[in-house]
Amino acid sequence: QVDIFSVIGDCIASSDILQLLSKIGVNTQNLIKQKNRILSKKTRIIAAQQQVVRYDLESTDDIEHRSEEKLINNLTKAIKLYEIILLSDYGKGVLTSKLTLNLIEYANSKNKRVLVDPKGDDYSKYFGAYLLTPNKKEAQEATKIDIKNNDSLLDALQSLKQTANLTIPLITLSEDGIAILDENNKIINKPTVAREVYDVTGAGDTVLASLGYCLAQNLDIGKSLEF
Repeated sequence: QVDIFSVIGDCIASSDILQLLSKIGVNTQNLIKQKNRILSKKTRIIAAQQQVVRYDLESTDDIEHRSEEKLINNLTKAIKLYEIILLSDYGKGVLTSKLTLNLIEYANSKNKRVLVDPKGDDYSKYFGAYLLTPNKKEAQEATKIDIKNNDSLLDALQSLKQTANLTIPLITLSEDGIAILDENNKIINKPTVAREVYDVTGAGDTVLASLGYCLAQNLDIGKSLEF
């Protein structure tokens, strides 16, 4: 059972997302409406079962201070209801540094683990999160380390852990699976399983949801995940 906390606008796409979420039983009471904000809408052009191009209509400005404060207030009031908090950052202005740092600090004070799909190259805004799920390219940009082999991968994982004070640093490696740094500073590699894939849309969100499920079920991430 999940709830969503975010900021939407007064556009047609915002009305559509409210209806779609309600239809599948997701609580939408914590979606804050902000006047003149445009909800992100991605349109994909598909040909022969392959994505050819995508165009977006969206707002990328930071949310208003009033929306930021209301979002923080709503989540701090409700946080006791949840086992896991997932922050999916798309760099669209909702997850501001103030908001993420406040939420993570408060969640930690209540022993709630926060999992983040990060964006940008400043991971200090996620300081104190339980784990981040950057892909290889994102990890290289954030750590300024060119990941070429296991040694540079280890350096990148250690850098992520230090920068954001993570409990579990990990990097997703596309067809090479996922790399996790354990408590002994050893890399655990989880390989992929070959699949016929037509579209990778939502792959990062799937990783985040899978990790959240494992933790909610008190499963060992290193031993449980197979991608």
